[in-house]
Amino acid sequence: MKTYILTAVLATSLMLCACGEKKENTASVAPAESKTKSATQEIIKDAARTSCDTLEWRGAKTLIKISRTPDNEGDIVTGEDDIKYLDNIVTLKITSGGNVIVDKPIRKSTFRNYMDSKTYKKFVLEWIVFNKIRNGNIMLAASVANPIQEDEFLSFAITVSPNGNISISKDENPDMSAPDNDNQQYDLD
Repeated sequence: MKTYILTAVLATSLMLCACGEKKENTASVAPAESKTKSATQEIIKDAARTSCDTLEWRGAKTLIKISRTPDNEGDIVTGEDDIKYLDNIVTLKITSGGNVIVDKPIRKSTFRNYMDSKTYKKFVLEWIVFNKIRNGNIMLAASVANPIQEDEFLSFAITVSPNGNISISKDENPDMSAPDNDNQQYDLD
């Protein structure tokens, strides 16, 4: 019993010493940590994200897979808040009837011709979504946005033809409502 009490007293005194040292070290180290953070600012990255849409297109089962990841080779955008944001890369893969129609990485630079240099420097590629089928083509919507003000964005229409050709246009009047998946209408050839 004496051994048990002695062990408990030793363990308690070690814990108290360790906690006391930790508090003392934390107080003396805190200013150095804040200097380090301001000198080497962390870069914010969007979370990786993937979406898949399955539909009937031109008589074949079609899968549209869209994956967003931080673009380690892309631009670093400094926001108005002086925080740095890493741009994204979105991979668009469309397979139909077992054939790959498109498998392409899309970067913010894909939309460069539609933006002035000031906008290009402060926006990141946000996301691409399936929109609808029109005139036998797959229509997608892309968003390039200010990373700190998501309501400040440019919208683009991406058209994918049955043979995999891609065309892009600036969408001056984007439909901000979410597609109604239960009542989607497709123009099929």
